[in-house]
Amino acid sequence: MGRTVKQVAFLVVLAFLVVSLDLAYWQVVRAPDLSQRAGNPRAVKAMEQVDRGLIVDRHGTVLARSVRSAGGFKRQYTMPSLSPLIGYSSVRFGQDGIEKTFDTQLQGTAGDLAEALADLVLQRPKVGDTLTLSIDAKLQQAVEQAMGDANGAAIVMKPQDGEILAMVTRPYFDANQLDAELQRLRTDPSGPLFNRATLGLFPPGSTFKIVTAAAALAGGNARPDTKIPQPGDTFVVDGFTVRGSNLPRGLTDPTLTQAFQYSCNPCFAQLGLQLGWQRLQQQADMFAIGKPIPFDLPTAASRLADAGADLSRVLLANSAYGQGQVSVSPLQMALITAAVANGGSMPLPHLVTQQATRQSQSITSFEVGNLGTPLDGQVAAELRQMMVAVVQQGSGTQARLPNVQVAGKTGTAETGDGQPPDAWFVGFAPADQPRYVVAVIREHKGEGFDQAAPMARAMLQAALASDD
Repeated sequence: MGRTVKQVAFLVVLAFLVVSLDLAYWQVVRAPDLSQRAGNPRAVKAMEQVDRGLIVDRHGTVLARSVRSAGGFKRQYTMPSLSPLIGYSSVRFGQDGIEKTFDTQLQGTAGDLAEALADLVLQRPKVGDTLTLSIDAKLQQAVEQAMGDANGAAIVMKPQDGEILAMVTRPYFDANQLDAELQRLRTDPSGPLFNRATLGLFPPGSTFKIVTAAAALAGGNARPDTKIPQPGDTFVVDGFTVRGSNLPRGLTDPTLTQAFQYSCNPCFAQLGLQLGWQRLQQQADMFAIGKPIPFDLPTAASRLADAGADLSRVLLANSAYGQGQVSVSPLQMALITAAVANGGSMPLPHLVTQQATRQSQSITSFEVGNLGTPLDGQVAAELRQMMVAVVQQGSGTQARLPNVQVAGKTGTAETGDGQPPDAWFVGFAPADQPRYVVAVIREHKGEGFDQAAPMARAMLQAALASDD
């Protein structure tokens, strides 16, 4: 009898311990995760009672606010084209974008404890902090208009500090309609929830010649006036024919500047073979290709070649002019261009510049940083002059502006899917004292010189006009 009582007592204590541990796990260890999970009734109720912080552009224009609705507050957004950046805050689906990255600040949970207790006692709604973005709302509208009906992405950046002034990715969604539309958006083959500017990886075409030229100049393989043997329209490497010389009739053996200016693929295929994989990879690494870019939003890592690829001479020749397996994001190309504009230093990109209370008392100003110095000053200056030549008399003449010197590079990237190529342009202005960098890709629109360069011109023109 005594033994039975002991066994029962042991089982009761064991059961109590199991229940206690289970409660501790769910109420302590997993409590933060459960409280933030979309669909949790308690979290939903709490979320509806928060007057979530404002999100404003660099001039104070409101981009996101909370408005009173039945039962609490609901988020409202003023510019649908910014939805891929700002994201959304939904009681049904949680957060995304800036709303997710800076959720704590926008909820106001980073404030002092005394104020939080006072809000609780007085039953006042919790008020979130205001976030100021580097975005210029008017410039964002101008870039969206310039993009037209093309899918793709476009960026305007300040090269010195990496501030993003405009970022358009098409197609995009309207965060105001998210609760009703999310299920459909998730299955839409055009990918409106996908931020092409930061996560999209595309063959860069001839815009990548900036990287190849940088490797040649830095390694002493060529100078701007070095001649590249090119007697015809093609170049054959191990049985593979590289086409697309694009050189003016009668021009043979162009200089490096001329090969860059007219975007000669056979010339850069030869240059790539002279460099070799190791030197080209070193330069790509210095531009942070192969690593996710630190940013306020998730980014995809660009790449020179696929993991485990056969690094053949044919692949090297194709990679040197931006084909092969090279894949880059528009943000990556904007940063590479910014390094040239900056004299060699590549800035750390960012969107959020300041956090403040609703009463405009500053809490945090986010520091400017950089991602390293992939170019020395001389190489950057030589690349700048080569990019000026592209716009003055080369493949980028449709990016020219009156009374302002523009530096740039066109790209026409074959995608291998039977569709027209992607049209690219990257550049900056004014060329001698750069204030704005642009990068644009228009998917399956054709040649960069007539499908991307005119758009870049419109973007630069709008950016320069914003100074007035």
